[in-house]
Amino acid sequence: MNKKSETISSFRKKGNIMKKAGVICISAFLSTSVFAQITLDVKQQTIKQTLRTIEKATDYRFFYSNQLPDLNKTVSFEVNNQSIDATMNKLLNGTGLFYEKREDNQIYLAAKNARGEEKIIKISGTILDNNNEPIIGANVSIKGTTTGTITDIDGNFSLDVSTGMTLLVSYIGYATKEVPVGNQSVYKIIMTEDTQNLDEVVVVGYGTMKKSTVTGAISTMKADVIESIPVSNLSNALAGRLAGVNVTQSTGTPGISSKIRIRASGSWNSQDPIFVIDGVVRSKAAFDALDQSEVNEISMLKDAASTAIYGSRGGDGVVLVTTKQGRKGKPTLQYSGSVTIEHPTKILEFNDAVTHMNLTNFVFSDPSSSNHFSEDEYAYFAKTGAYSWYDEAYETPINTRHAVNVTGGNDRVDYYIGGAFFYQKGFLPNVDYKKYNLRANINAKITKDLTASLSLSNTYGDRHRFNFTYDYESDDLNNLWGKLLNMNWNIPPYIDGKPVYAGWIAHPIERMRNGGYWKRSNQMVDALISLEYKIPFVEGLSVKGIFSKNFNNQYTKSFDKKHTLYGFEIEGGNNHIMSNRPDGSVILSGDPDRENLYNAFQRNNDYQLNVQVNYNRTFGEHLVDALLVYEQAEGFMNKFDGRRNDFPIIVKDQWFATSGNSVDSTVDGSESESARVSYVGRINYSYANKYMLTASVRRDGSMFFAPGKRFGWFPAVSAGWDIAKEDFFMNKISNVQQLKLRASYGLAGQDQLIVDGVNVNQWRWLETYTNGSSMYFGDALQKGIAYSGIVNPLVTWEKSQSINVGVDTRFLENFSVSAEYWNKYTYDILGDRIISLPSSFGATMPPENYGKARAQGFDLEIGYNGLAGDFSWYVKGNLGYGVSKVKLKDFAENGQWVDNPNGKYTDYLKGYVAKDIIRTEEDLQKLRDQYGNGTDFGNYRIHGRVPQLGSIDYVDISGPEGKPDGTIDGYDKDVIANHKSNPVNYGFRVGGEWKGLALELFFQGAAG
Repeated sequence: MNKKSETISSFRKKGNIMKKAGVICISAFLSTSVFAQITLDVKQQTIKQTLRTIEKATDYRFFYSNQLPDLNKTVSFEVNNQSIDATMNKLLNGTGLFYEKREDNQIYLAAKNARGEEKIIKISGTILDNNNEPIIGANVSIKGTTTGTITDIDGNFSLDVSTGMTLLVSYIGYATKEVPVGNQSVYKIIMTEDTQNLDEVVVVGYGTMKKSTVTGAISTMKADVIESIPVSNLSNALAGRLAGVNVTQSTGTPGISSKIRIRASGSWNSQDPIFVIDGVVRSKAAFDALDQSEVNEISMLKDAASTAIYGSRGGDGVVLVTTKQGRKGKPTLQYSGSVTIEHPTKILEFNDAVTHMNLTNFVFSDPSSSNHFSEDEYAYFAKTGAYSWYDEAYETPINTRHAVNVTGGNDRVDYYIGGAFFYQKGFLPNVDYKKYNLRANINAKITKDLTASLSLSNTYGDRHRFNFTYDYESDDLNNLWGKLLNMNWNIPPYIDGKPVYAGWIAHPIERMRNGGYWKRSNQMVDALISLEYKIPFVEGLSVKGIFSKNFNNQYTKSFDKKHTLYGFEIEGGNNHIMSNRPDGSVILSGDPDRENLYNAFQRNNDYQLNVQVNYNRTFGEHLVDALLVYEQAEGFMNKFDGRRNDFPIIVKDQWFATSGNSVDSTVDGSESESARVSYVGRINYSYANKYMLTASVRRDGSMFFAPGKRFGWFPAVSAGWDIAKEDFFMNKISNVQQLKLRASYGLAGQDQLIVDGVNVNQWRWLETYTNGSSMYFGDALQKGIAYSGIVNPLVTWEKSQSINVGVDTRFLENFSVSAEYWNKYTYDILGDRIISLPSSFGATMPPENYGKARAQGFDLEIGYNGLAGDFSWYVKGNLGYGVSKVKLKDFAENGQWVDNPNGKYTDYLKGYVAKDIIRTEEDLQKLRDQYGNGTDFGNYRIHGRVPQLGSIDYVDISGPEGKPDGTIDGYDKDVIANHKSNPVNYGFRVGGEWKGLALELFFQGAAG
């Protein structure tokens, strides 16, 4: 395809008139080209060369396919003051070509058919994306020619062609499509997005860049991929999709998202990456609250050259999100929905009743033992089987999601308005999650140079679950649902619909169904307004202001009440059979100890203000893109909660029903605030998309630290070289479209250490006090305060120096590979030093920035895109590896080697090395012979106990003297795993699309 010209108004003028034997003389006697008379003497020229000669000297323009026959046929003829018709007849005489004149001096050439004639026809059609939405401004041309047009506001086009030609359809971000022209006159062409397009624009910090000029480590996911993943939140959608991004799901509880880690952290205080939504730094909760339908793109900034622009918060990576915007065109309504049924892939396998009884009778072999199953009991349960409390509680989770949006606009205003509803059901009673999303993004061109944008969003999430005292509000609900797996198998959960008292503090299923509840509602309201002004007298210069206001209101309510249980008569030789005859007892559960009602309200109120100056201009093949940013942000949090115990008259989940005595009530509350100010600068330079250089610096200030320690510099630099664009490379290797080498260096930081939702790294430099114990002064009890401990005025952020080298290549048009190695050195890691102090020191030292660690690894992404007519397919794979080792961290004086973290991985696991299970008397005798005198075990103990049948025996590694001491205790710990978390993450997907019908297979996992 000739990419220099793709519209019908563009004419081919390339090439020079080749000098041949003879002289060519052309004259135009009349000023009106329609009646131009041509004088021409052609000697041994091709038809194509002659057409160019006529174009050069007249206003006629020829349109044809380079695949036409006879274009390279050599001709010789002469015309003298002849018309264009007479000239063309002589030129094409004896060839398989004919011509047809059109308006505006256009002449079309085509091949004759088998009857020696052909006719040019007018075709029309519509260009659509994979959502059947029109593509505005797509290029439609005839292959091998400069003949072409662009689609209108409805994606429509029309063009004069002849049968046998091929249409080329192209648009930025989509794979070019070839469509053979047949006898039909109307075409519907569906385009497929091209994720490997080198001109693709990717989101970076405070702006965008062409993918072909990016020199940092950035991975992206587009809207079409995100929307197609049936998950409950965006965190889960990232699993296995991007190299170097580790997504860990610790629980399947509805409304609970996964943990995201970008590469391996260089600190033992590993934190979440920061999340930036439409240019505003937000929380991970705000990220997970987004619905897939409102997201346009997610970018992962992985190396310091990319993250340093976020300064003291970029040390653990950055997640950038852009939401969908409106676009020019008539209103387009889109709906997407899904219904998902979940089922656990694996649960514990339960023994059957006979196996249970055999094992029990083996241990309690004396028939008189109350634990022994008598013959009548054995026969009874062999017939009825074991009762499963898990099966009784299990409910099939069915999840639903519905999303609808409308987009449209004109030359002045465009809009995106969307809403979504998501419902997720747990597999246990009274566990679910609901989420509602609303968003409106509007852009208005006030004047030619001034654009205003407004974004409004409202997200409401509602988590609901059963209450249980000993779950302690944990996300995984493990304490109560785990009890279902080991409840007495010989006791039915219900008899005649009544919950059975099984001797425990609660009935697990009834506790879930009728023991109260815990629910939390979150409402996030976000408003963002921006103004951008393009300076009219300086090309490429613009000024942009952004103001964002964000509210997060969180309301928590828990209702904890006892549930009623019923007793039934016991029968059987050893009282193991529960009959269906009530014994008259009605029991209130032991949990909760005291019935209570709890309410908590928390409000977060944040804002961010940005003023940004951008300069983007091309000088020939030189591109300069620069920005300056001033950023200011503040956040405020208020929290109040209260609890009342006991319900004197009626047990109801309302405040009036609780006890009014002050001794039955507790209240609490807290407030916090934060503030930052930052100055950012960056410049990108590229020459001919071949040589690339990016440099940035950020000056960050945080109120978390003492005056004089609040500001720091975070510089970064990166460079790239696309060898495939060098002449010496292209002349020898034509099948490689890109071979970009890149390298980067940067310094980023981490000023937050989040523990239970609180940044424990703030205010370490201030002396603080807390409520202390009360004491008597005279006869009166007085409240007291307590000193919080020694302060550290030098506390600051952790710092990470990172280098990254990589290569991006695309070859044979369809294949792509991206590989990189990275190394990150982190220092000034915050840590406690109390364990290295003598026991005589009577205070707790504050944490200090002294630690050091180094992380390294590699990322690999490969891909293939194929296209054949209406069918497109792809194969994608990614692999990430990352580990981190401690270089400096305190450990106790005279501590064991296994407790010394230095030189070990930051997530290493220590424990005991098992040798075997003591299964027989012979195994016990071997231990008596080895450690005792043959009749006893001597001093040999396993964690203080004499070895017994069924005990696990461990390797005796060491003792107080540094050598094996004949007993298993704390001195025998060893490194039993280098990693608690998997250092290797991978993903693989293969899929295809045919006429709007798509199928994808996706596999992802972790190892190491």
